[in-house]
Amino acid sequence: VIPCIYAEYLAFCLGSEHEATVEKDCESSMQGVKNIIIKFHRMLDVSGKFAGTVIILTDQTEQKRIEERLRYLSLYDMLTGLYNRSYFEQEIAMLSTGKGDVIGIFSCDIDGLKLVNDNLGHHAGDSLLVLVGNILKSSFRESDTVYRIGGDEFLALMPYSDDETVQNVCQNIRAKIGQHNTLNKKAPISVSIGWATGRLFIDKDITKIINAADSRMYSEKKTNHEKYYLLFSKRFKEYGKNLFS
Repeated sequence: VIPCIYAEYLAFCLGSEHEATVEKDCESSMQGVKNIIIKFHRMLDVSGKFAGTVIILTDQTEQKRIEERLRYLSLYDMLTGLYNRSYFEQEIAMLSTGKGDVIGIFSCDIDGLKLVNDNLGHHAGDSLLVLVGNILKSSFRESDTVYRIGGDEFLALMPYSDDETVQNVCQNIRAKIGQHNTLNKKAPISVSIGWATGRLFIDKDITKIINAADSRMYSEKKTNHEKYYLLFSKRFKEYGKNLFS
């Protein structure tokens, strides 16, 4: 008997079931870890007495890999590794039932993504998205959930967060971006940020809280767009096409 399935084989032989199915990861020195479906089936002679066991092994490693990949794609944004819009909409549907307490909403939009794409190409725009995504990942608590919900749009749900908590996160992100722009001259970043808080038990409709955060963000974006244009132009004169490379 193959060593890695011996314990399951022995348990089957000592049991009373006519057949059994077990899923197990088996490690091979030649092929690494394989996910195996093991089927045991009792063999009977003409007198009906137990005479042996049929064992069928099915390697489903590749199928499992594909399933995990599809599951990942259904939840995460491929570029930034943040949760995607599909998962965000699932969460919003659940929260819109009014279950839960005070919640903070963080809304963020990258300034000048189109400017970067048009002048440097989409690979540079992708680099900008990844940079912002990494800053956001490092800025929230474990209990918070950060999403990329559109091309240059990000949003975070912050449960049990009051105004001060959300504002502290906003300030922290601004400080990190300022530090990044000081240390990384070839990759200038600017984001517009909005926030809002509300009580789901009272407000019921979480979209009102999200809209309030978006409203703050768009008000800031009006001035940030021009600021980033000037920053980008200055850095472009210095580094040209080497920006974000």
